[in-house]
Amino acid sequence: MGVPTMPLAWQACRNAFFVFESRRKRMAQISRISLELNASDCPKTNPCNPRHPFPPRFKDKSRFSQFLPKTHHLPWPTNTATLPLPKFRIQPLSHSIIHSFNIVLETLLIPATTDRKEIYDTLLPQIEALVADEPDVTANLANVAAALKQAFGFFWVGFYLTKGNQLVLGPFQGPVACTRIDFDKGVCGHCYRTQQTVLVPDVEQFPGHIACSSASKSEIVVPVFKNGAVFGVLDVDSDRLDDFNEADKIGLERIIRILEKQL
Repeated sequence: MGVPTMPLAWQACRNAFFVFESRRKRMAQISRISLELNASDCPKTNPCNPRHPFPPRFKDKSRFSQFLPKTHHLPWPTNTATLPLPKFRIQPLSHSIIHSFNIVLETLLIPATTDRKEIYDTLLPQIEALVADEPDVTANLANVAAALKQAFGFFWVGFYLTKGNQLVLGPFQGPVACTRIDFDKGVCGHCYRTQQTVLVPDVEQFPGHIACSSASKSEIVVPVFKNGAVFGVLDVDSDRLDDFNEADKIGLERIIRILEKQL
């Protein structure tokens, strides 16, 4: 059996707790010393107002504890210095980790890097966890589009689904888009016909390109399969020329393979 794993967020929370506990003990010690000094050195009466003597409680050191900073009774031991720290191996969130600890994903963990391969590697297990137990196709498509938009900041990310003899707009993130695309039109139609990923460095140079937005400069479209047929396409647009490369092709195709398992 291997060493148990801990997500980065859990590691940070654990470290923050030990820092907080250490500072709390130090402040309590300083407060106790301060009270003892005041009680031993203060005169019998208040020099600022002789009519009002110091409260008798400060003369009774046995009662100092009730005036120290109050701390809640915590469910963990107070002497954390003697607790053995568990050994954890830090790694990106995975499906098994998330479900073993019953984590509900609300925020993606995105590494602070411009290396897209690294971002895809971190994003992949999180997307897998998002869609693993969700049977609704629309919900999964929406979460995948949102995750890609959040992770990379692409100009437009969305799905077109096969309905009849057209591709119809599905869940997406970005500005309003073309609602229906014929199979013989644009980059999405070309992807549907060839059933292969299409990478376009400059959309203006692509024959039959449909200009849903003049801000779109480059594009990548990945087919989505269900039972051997094209269920739809994932369309990603950028407002920069030649913004997509082989790392995007491989990363997006891996994400689509995960999504296809839930269709």
